[in-house]
Amino acid sequence: MIFLSHQHKDKPIVGPIAHGLKEVFGEENIFFDDWSIQPGQGIIDEMSKGLEKCKVFFFFISENSLKSEMVKLEWQNAIMRESKHNVLFVPIKMTNVEVPAIITQKLYLDMYHNGFDMTLRQMVDLVRNGRLTPEEYKPYENIVAYALNEESQDNRKIHFYVYAQTFYEPICRFIVMANVKQNEGSLTMSGGGMFASNFYPKVKELPNGESLNGFYIGKDTGITPGFVNHLIFTIPKVDNKSYIVDLMREIKDQEFRRVPVTQIRDVSELPK
Repeated sequence: MIFLSHQHKDKPIVGPIAHGLKEVFGEENIFFDDWSIQPGQGIIDEMSKGLEKCKVFFFFISENSLKSEMVKLEWQNAIMRESKHNVLFVPIKMTNVEVPAIITQKLYLDMYHNGFDMTLRQMVDLVRNGRLTPEEYKPYENIVAYALNEESQDNRKIHFYVYAQTFYEPICRFIVMANVKQNEGSLTMSGGGMFASNFYPKVKELPNGESLNGFYIGKDTGITPGFVNHLIFTIPKVDNKSYIVDLMREIKDQEFRRVPVTQIRDVSELPK
């Protein structure tokens, strides 16, 4: 049995939650006063029956519920039954209120910050599995770049401003892959340190039969947060020529990973 403890003024929110749970688990498995207590039945008696059968107790915390003696009776009763009767007690913070001290040690669902849909999904997870499904995180990208295009009469320069967002990276070596011949392109890097450069032909074959060549550059210092590494890739300006340019960084010997690149129109858009 799923018990929904709430104050009646909060029904505009708790009601849709109850119906969402009903669609998944069935009305008979949810104690919600709209359908669990019928006219003529004793409220305290029916509430006690629901608590006795309860296996998952959701306490909706709001200004309204914290002022309600009936709701207080429900959640305090559920806490007493929690260990002896294997009841899963789950507070749900609906509004920006202070959680009662007696349950501050418990993790709660934060509807105030996470919203209705996520909270409902988390409630379904808890009823089904007794735990929340771990959040899927995308791989963290510590190295990011901003690209600024500069055109003159004869050539085009792509300025890559490369940053370490959070922590120091010991390897500062990059390769620009482009559909440009060796004698047409050049890659330079500003800043101190000893530089090394190289050219790798046909590092990637494209479906149209064209190849991407690799223009490599690196230095013997790492990438420090707060300092920009400025790469300049120069290519000829050719009318009707479509260039493919991709920035990669070396993460270990001869293994490269694509750098997320954000296009900017002016250096004023760079991180401060």
